[in-house]
Amino acid sequence: MTVLIILLIIIVLFILIGLVKINVDFNFSEDKQFDCFLRILFFKIRLLPSDKKKNKKKKPEMKNVNSKINDKDDKNNSLKKEKKEKKSFTDVLQNVKIFVEPLPKFLRRLAKGIKIKRLSVVWCISTDDACETALKYARCCGYFYNVFRLINSICEVKVDKIRIFPDFINENSYCVVFLRLQISIGRLLIGTLGYLMAIIIKYLNKNKKERLK
Repeated sequence: MTVLIILLIIIVLFILIGLVKINVDFNFSEDKQFDCFLRILFFKIRLLPSDKKKNKKKKPEMKNVNSKINDKDDKNNSLKKEKKEKKSFTDVLQNVKIFVEPLPKFLRRLAKGIKIKRLSVVWCISTDDACETALKYARCCGYFYNVFRLINSICEVKVDKIRIFPDFINENSYCVVFLRLQISIGRLLIGTLGYLMAIIIKYLNKNKKERLK
């Protein structure tokens, strides 16, 4: 009975963890300042820029006293490297395939668990010349909407406001962006476990084939 109770508690915990969703807020202001916040339930954590300034300590310079000993060590290390067996190109490709082949399924599952809950873009385009402003405006609109279509085909996007406009009077361009990204921990865990299982199965199959040879 105790074992069943423990298993039930573990299952309930996994279900509760799976229901939790993480929100990541990205904010780019008119002053070209970038902020990033992580929201989990009622907690809000500032990711970028960090408030704490790390003081880099200068490492003391090491004096090369025993230069001959260092030269000998370098020679020994080079000999050891030469003695190591070099893997063939096919072996490297096989090892890479083990990790690369399950990636598309993992990315699809991950994309299903990611949503853009709020997207707000205000982009003013301006230059010294009116003709250049018009051309730059056309290019920027083309780039932006192509990227937007690509993102919208991968994951769900809820648009709050998108406004891209040229300014022929002033000469200062600016861009204000707010993006709220929602990540489902449940889908992320399922996708990660599936990816790891696929790698393990492929690795075991590869070892079986090598043994049969």
